[in-house]
Order: sequence, then structure tokens, then C-alpha cells
Amino acid sequence: MQPLKPLVVLGQGLWLEMACALLSAQLSAQLRPDGWQVIAVTSTAGEPEPASLICDPEIDFWCQRLQWPLSQLLSAGQGRVSLGHRYHDTTKNWFVPYGHYGLQQDASEFDQALLAFLAGADADSKLSADDFSVAAQAAARHKFAFAPANRPDLVHALSYGLQLETAPLVQWLRQQNLKAGVRYIQSQQIQPLRGTDGCTSALQLDQELLELSFCIDCRRPTAPATGTLWLSARDPATSSAPCASAIRTDWGWLVQHQLANCSYWHTLCDTTHSPLQTVQQQLARLTGISEWQSHPAAEAAPMDHPWQHNWLQCGPAAASLDHPLFSGLMALQFLLLQWLDLLPTTVASPATASLYNQHWQQYQMEVRHYLLCHQDPLTTTQGRLFQRLGRLPPAETSAIQPAQWLGLLYGLGVRPELPSMLLARRSEASIHLALQQVQQSIARLIGGMPYHTETLQRQQTTVRGI
Repeated sequence: MQPLKPLVVLGQGLWLEMACALLSAQLSAQLRPDGWQVIAVTSTAGEPEPASLICDPEIDFWCQRLQWPLSQLLSAGQGRVSLGHRYHDTTKNWFVPYGHYGLQQDASEFDQALLAFLAGADADSKLSADDFSVAAQAAARHKFAFAPANRPDLVHALSYGLQLETAPLVQWLRQQNLKAGVRYIQSQQIQPLRGTDGCTSALQLDQELLELSFCIDCRRPTAPATGTLWLSARDPATSSAPCASAIRTDWGWLVQHQLANCSYWHTLCDTTHSPLQTVQQQLARLTGISEWQSHPAAEAAPMDHPWQHNWLQCGPAAASLDHPLFSGLMALQFLLLQWLDLLPTTVASPATASLYNQHWQQYQMEVRHYLLCHQDPLTTTQGRLFQRLGRLPPAETSAIQPAQWLGLLYGLGVRPELPSMLLARRSEASIHLALQQVQQSIARLIGGMPYHTETLQRQQTTVRGI
């Protein structure tokens, strides 16, 4: 019999459990034929993880690999659906959806027509981009429905993520992993033993020497003693709106995740520029909550080469993108799924690792640009192109959805300077008529949609019946 090759996963908490769940699910499909065995080495070291998180629609690919319905993950994490974020900035608010604007996917002409229409609208007009988004209208009316598979237009227009509570999700995942045969070892000492070729042959643990073939390092790095803090608070109140929210503050953005039984607030602040006492006072005014948990935030330095030899650094790489507006779990998902797709027959493949690292660098750059856009849109390539032409550069990865860029940039006040060439042969009257018909179709669609709580109650009943 071929000896088993240990696939060792390091870490603790959500990232470790999600990584083990995905890897163990691949045993029968991809890894077991090559003789792999998943072993989780846990420790209490590392930074605390956020009490809640929001997963974008890419979580669906993870669930497909796990062969779990999204509703099962939603129930395990005691969460709610999210169609996007409701943004609040002083006197205005707007919606940034995951799903596209209008009723047809990849309709770039529609986006151009929408921008032209809004630019020419009367000053007294109350119409906004939100009126042409199925997701924005559904969220505003606290409605949601899972689109049927035979309606691809609605599947994409109602593209959704999940808002989840970390603790119950971790507990549920651990149970699933134990059933799947993942072996757990707890050790405070984790010392890699590397050869002259750079590959790691074993880990020195508290009680044993653990040989390995490949290591997935999901440990969160210890945050340095800087002035940047991650502040969070539990709010017993929750909303039935199928979305998260983001409020502009003096130091950045305050994000709220809506869960089944409560909600959580999260924000990052640099206390070297904004005194902590002043921040806490503004937080209390905005939320009514005076007690906030805080811990140092991980450094946001890019990690360009997470795969080296037979060691994949998932934790430090994902943590570099962890932010209240973007969950590091989605970066972890990208890292793991890409690794599985490129997994060579031998554990050390320099060419494969180089290709992998290039994919990661592109993903990392797109997320960083999106987060930077929240503070200064015109410092990003996307912001400058949108201001000039009302267009966006094609994305190389699925890190950020096109509608997220359009909704964010337009909501922040960026407006195209030049008219669209796509509309050169379209009359203004025909554009207005087409947009009016789309708006009316969206209104009828939302009118017949069930409330978010009703949809969740139905899916919970279905999950209990599994």
C-alpha cells in the first residue's frame, strides 16, 4: 500500500477549520488517489479573529467544492444574506450591490446609458443608480428570494453573500472535519525542519516529530505594536434588511454585519492620528454602544510570494487584506482554491509556484485598490478611468465584482467627463424610454418578492429536514 503523505494545516479558529473542510472534501476527488492525509496542528498563538464576517458571492465556489448548500452554511453561522453594502456618508446614502445593474448581465451599454441618464436628469429628480439595481431595491424593502436556476438574469442580479457569526460556525466546522477524518494535534511548539533545498521535511511539536509532504500555514500573524486598532462591538439589535452597512467616520468606515440574533460593528482606526477616546465617543454617538473590544490590527504589507517550496503561507497573506470592508476569509478561499487547481504531482514545483504567486499578486492588487478607493478614488486606476470615460478596466480576478466598483465610485461622487461612444447612435428619448421600462420591471419584480425573514424561515425549515 502506498504510504500516506501528510498534508499539514497550521492555525486555529475559522481559517484553520475552513481550510481543513475544503482540503478534506477533496480527498475522494483529488487528493486521496495521491495518498494525502489532512492533519490539523492547532495552537492558541496568534491574533483574535473578528466575531463576525461577510462573505461575498465567491463563497458559492467553496460550497460547491464542499458539496454543501449555501443555506447550510448560513444556518451553521446563524447569519443573514447580504446583497451588498448600504453606505452612509454625511448627508447621502447609496447601495453597492454584488449583482449587476439592470436586468441583463454583462450589459456594458446599460451601465453607460444609466450614467448618461443620471447626468442629464433634472436637478429635482430623486432618481439614483439604486433605482436601477434589483439588489438595492430589494435591500431597501427588506426583501429577498433565491433566484431560480432557469432565470440566469435574476441569479446574477440577486447575487448575494453571507453574513456569519464566527464562533458557532467554527464549532460546526470542527464537527464536520472530525466526521471527515481530519486528525487534530495541539501543540504550542511548531518548529519547521528545513533541508538545504528549502523544503520542509517535518515539524517539531511538543510531543512528537511530525513528518510532512506539504504545509498549509493558516496562522494569523501577531500584529506589531502599531497605532492601528481593530475595534468591534456586539449589538443585540439586528435588522431584517439583507445587507451590511458602512458608515463614514472621521477616521475611516464603520461596518455593521446583520446576523440572525444580533449584529456586530467593526472598524479600523489609526490612534496616532485619531485619539482612542475621541473615536470611542463618536462610536457611542453613532451606535449607542459604549463597550468596544480592541486588538492591534495586522500589518497590511503585501505578501507577494505565499507559495515557496512545499509551504503555502495562507494566514499572513490573507491577513494582509483582512478589513471590515473585505474579509480575509475570501482571500484564504482564493489561495486554497488556486492551490488545489494547480496542485502538481510533486510537492515542490518552482514553475507552478511562480504561476500561482502571479495570480495571487493580481488578486491582492485588486482588493487593495478597492479598499484604497474608499478613501481616495482618484489614486486608483479604476477611479481615474471611471472619471474620464465612465468605464472600468477589465478585472483579472473575481475579487471585486464590476457592480461593486460602479456603485462605490458613483456613490462617492465620481462622474464621467466624456460621453460614451457606445451611445453615439442612440437618441436621448430611446435611452430614457428603455431605462424607464427597466425601472418599472424592477419595481414589479420587487413587489412580488417575499420578505427576507420569510425566505430565511423557509430555508431553515429545509435545512432542519436534511
